[in-house]
Amino acid sequence: MIAVVLCGGKSSRMGQDKGLISYGGSSWAHKLKLQLEKVGLQVYLSISQEQTSDYQRIFAPTCLIVDHASSQHINGPLRGMLSAHLRCPTHDILFVPCDMPLLAADTFQLWISHFQRLTHTPKVLVNQTPAHLQPLCGIYSAEALSRLWNGHQTKSLQNQSMHHIVSDVIKADCLEVMDMLLPQFKNFNHPEDLD
Repeated sequence: MIAVVLCGGKSSRMGQDKGLISYGGSSWAHKLKLQLEKVGLQVYLSISQEQTSDYQRIFAPTCLIVDHASSQHINGPLRGMLSAHLRCPTHDILFVPCDMPLLAADTFQLWISHFQRLTHTPKVLVNQTPAHLQPLCGIYSAEALSRLWNGHQTKSLQNQSMHHIVSDVIKADCLEVMDMLLPQFKNFNHPEDLD
């Protein structure tokens, strides 16, 4: 298993690249990378081509996964997810969005433990808060990601909404987020969220 921090969004509501926003002296992407490394995972950052120079100033090029050329017709976070799969096609991948910088190592370990106990295939585990399904907070098996890539290739995956994918296409297992962990799932989308 590897981990991928999804940083490739346009951050239009925030007005700046969310992965590079400073948090306690380091960027959100770096903070999440450190937490994921605490559970023993090799960590990559998923970025768009336009972000490459900014991220290379901070991170080693070897840990960056730039959107794959063949993913240009894939929309939203699925582009970064499938680009990561094409880079590491035999690995299960723990995904986390860069705009949830409060997520911590213990929470990631909980996801891994639950994922390892799943018995059916393809294995996908996503988190569920009382307010929202969190399809970008979870673990996708290599088999599940391969099926999604094949669906894109054969044009059978027309609806690229992540909620549709985890609910209707690959039937993900949902992990109910415990009340004590809910603050970690705060999503920072707007400048006022930083106050």
